Amino acid sequence: MDRQSKKISIYQDHLKTVLSSLDVIECIAAASEPLRLTDISKELDLSKSQVHRILMTLVHRKYIQQEVDSQRYSLGINSWLLGNRVSFRYPLLKIAKPILDRITHKETVYLALLDVNESFYLYIRDGTHPVRAVVTVGEHGPLHATATGKAMLAFQSPEFLKNYFGKKLISFTHKTITNNDILVEELVKTRKQGYSVVIDELEIGLSGIGSPILDKDNLCFAAVGISVPTYRFSDDGLKRMSAMAKEASVEISNNF
Repeated sequence: MDRQSKKISIYQDHLKTVLSSLDVIECIAAASEPLRLTDISKELDLSKSQVHRILMTLVHRKYIQQEVDSQRYSLGINSWLLGNRVSFRYPLLKIAKPILDRITHKETVYLALLDVNESFYLYIRDGTHPVRAVVTVGEHGPLHATATGKAMLAFQSPEFLKNYFGKKLISFTHKTITNNDILVEELVKTRKQGYSVVIDELEIGLSGIGSPILDKDNLCFAAVGISVPTYRFSDDGLKRMSAMAKEASVEISNNF
């Protein structure tokens, strides 16, 4: 086999694996109850060894989960989050934009969406100060080091938090909280007061607050944020911004 034919063969093998992986996810998603490996193998007419390899990869990436007792397979948390990312994004923006635009503050106001294990910036209303915080639509931010990220983390299920805290938290500045116990204390405080506070944790000189947008189960899928250069982040400013963000997030939650 010449080099070109070999490359084509490898490409075709990879394509088959990708298509088979999608078939496995769709098969499990369509089932009314968790499936056994044998069930999936028969349904898709694939060998058990092939299905097992695919499942192990999908379980590792949390798109599929395996029940401890029955050893059956069902959709994992990342499949749920990926679906919510699509279903929430556009209706949410339509509702949230006019509410955020009414916030009477000169700092940068933004809307962030929970995107798997990150904060996705969906809408930005730039501040009017000559020196202002810069947030870019389409970018992602870490949950543990951003205001909207902390607001979203504070209102997640125990399963979500267990998965999140199972990974090493990255440090961005000397003020980034990377200790799980300390971060949990921050999240408890956020739940109690209804907003999060970040000071120089992602970038020195950048601070802000975040307030959660909650669904009917009191879980957070998005958050309102206000970012401000740290030198303008006074106690009085914190009071005014947190009140505005909370009011906006509650209105969005009630209308979504």
